[in-house]
Amino acid sequence: MENKNSTKTYLIRVGTIISRPFLGGNVKNKNTHGITLIALVITIIILLILAGVVLNLTIGENGIIAKAQQAGKNYDEASAREKLELALVDLQAQKVIDSTYNETTYIDSYLTQKQMIVIGDKVTVDGWQFEIDRSVPKIVIGLGKGQIEESTTINIQTAVTNALDYTKATIKIEITSDEDIASIQLNGEEIEVPVKVDGKYIVEKEVSNNGNYIINVKNTKNEYKIGKVQVTEISEDMDIQTAEQLVAFRERVNKGATYEGRTVKLVNDLNLSGICGEEKGNWEPIGSYTSETDTKPFKGTFEGNNYTIDYLYINTTNDYQGLFGYVEKGTIKGIIIGSNSSITGGSHIGGISGFMVESTVQNCGNNGAITSTGDSTGGIIGYMENSNLERCYNKADITSSDTTGGIVGYTWIGQNGEYYLKNSYNEGTVTGKNSTGGITGCIDTSDNNSIDAKISSCYNKGIIIGTEKGRIGGITGRCAGNILIEYCYNLGNINNNNGTNVMNIGGIVGVLRLPEDLASNSEIKSIVNNCYNSANVISTVDATNVGGLVGMCRNISNNNCYVKNCVRLNSAEVKNGNYTATKYGTSSNKYTGKLIGYAYDTNTPYIENVYNETEEYMPTVYNVVNGLSDDASAYWSDADVNAPTLLWEK
Repeated sequence: MENKNSTKTYLIRVGTIISRPFLGGNVKNKNTHGITLIALVITIIILLILAGVVLNLTIGENGIIAKAQQAGKNYDEASAREKLELALVDLQAQKVIDSTYNETTYIDSYLTQKQMIVIGDKVTVDGWQFEIDRSVPKIVIGLGKGQIEESTTINIQTAVTNALDYTKATIKIEITSDEDIASIQLNGEEIEVPVKVDGKYIVEKEVSNNGNYIINVKNTKNEYKIGKVQVTEISEDMDIQTAEQLVAFRERVNKGATYEGRTVKLVNDLNLSGICGEEKGNWEPIGSYTSETDTKPFKGTFEGNNYTIDYLYINTTNDYQGLFGYVEKGTIKGIIIGSNSSITGGSHIGGISGFMVESTVQNCGNNGAITSTGDSTGGIIGYMENSNLERCYNKADITSSDTTGGIVGYTWIGQNGEYYLKNSYNEGTVTGKNSTGGITGCIDTSDNNSIDAKISSCYNKGIIIGTEKGRIGGITGRCAGNILIEYCYNLGNINNNNGTNVMNIGGIVGVLRLPEDLASNSEIKSIVNNCYNSANVISTVDATNVGGLVGMCRNISNNNCYVKNCVRLNSAEVKNGNYTATKYGTSSNKYTGKLIGYAYDTNTPYIENVYNETEEYMPTVYNVVNGLSDDASAYWSDADVNAPTLLWEK
């Protein structure tokens, strides 16, 4: 009797009859019958029918069997393509190593030996036909199954239209044919056959890359025609090795190529003396701004890799001058302007760029003298709007007849977000009027609580000279808006050299104020925090609002201007014509203060922990700009605690 507790195991292998003993006990073998594939398929079909499933799902046009046939067809074509591709790879190697190689008989003989049929540029492999490019060699396009004949009645006309910013192009294909067109492919991609209008099939296809595009058209008689169109003007990533290549890049940008989404890399130092100079003429900036409706901005990424571009020469009265004229939503990195460079222009003048909007600047330096007869002039950027800048320096003299800064001339922020000008320094003499500063001449924001703007971890060692009207500061001449200036120091003397109508001169900031139309309950604050001035602040004629740290701290009705944790070195002078400075200025000395010239309110919390001239033990510059700490800093070197450099400096 069989053991009722024994376990039976059935192993079914399709198309094969096998047997296997029970696992329990020493008993006889029992055979199990295999099920053939055909029987299994029939069984499934019957079950589907019994379940009410439409038979068309199985054997119809899109049914299981049809899809299986299509899969087999695709496999056959892929197999044929792979055979040809392997042969062509072999030929590419032979092209290099075999001196007898040629694009005609050599290729024909080689492919024929591989049992392929070769007629001109058409190669048939296992019944599948392909067109090849003999010059590479490579497959251009698959033509399909069988010996397909080339049509004599199909005509293909093409045209290419580039987008205004050259980020893409539109290929227009116009097809005429005696027979109806059955299919159209562009580089192997199936294109829907349009309705025939006036005897023509017209296709428009947008593309985003340069290259050769192959058009394969078939008619209802299974005849084909091949067309080719070349796209060349779309902006692409590129490397610049020579001055001539930089010029070619500039010409494309000034024609309208924005390079948006692309990266341009400088891979060598460049000498522009063969391109521009006193005899050869001016450098034409990359990108232009004529009016709000007529701009040709650079919008890509320019990676300078810390290479130097020298002998940049501009001498004009035109605006928007620099290596770049206009950058919008772009990124500029690692460009150094050499000491043999010279830039003279009107308004919006900078070593790297004259005008910049919603962009980022990093790791750039200027060593070439800059002069302007207009507004917004800076060593790196002339005018910077809603943008960010870090790790930049200027070592050249900057001279202008209006708003001027060692790094940025005018900084404007008018939209929501976080913005910064940080980790940078100036060593050049900066001369200007109206608003003049070692880092930026002026930084303004709109009346907007959602703006968070900072100038941080910056220093100035250059002399700052105001020639008229005032607003002169070691870091910035004017600060107006929701702005924090922190961890900065100044070692450059601040001078008003016989300027007239001068107001607001400070070792760190000339005037600290809020927007004019600010509501009394606004949370907007202008703050100077953890800053140090070790230099003289001197006006040779009587001025108004002169301070060792801040010339004027102009609170309106809400008293939201703050000066905190700041230091002025005892030995540094504060002079204003014939007036003697006091701790805080008063009307009797035209508001000349050793700490602050004019202060709306000298009581806390608006002016707090500000060291004055009687302090016995002065902290070091490093201590102050490191947040009143002598610990290791994320930004500053402590090699010289009284003139610390930034860690990224070489």
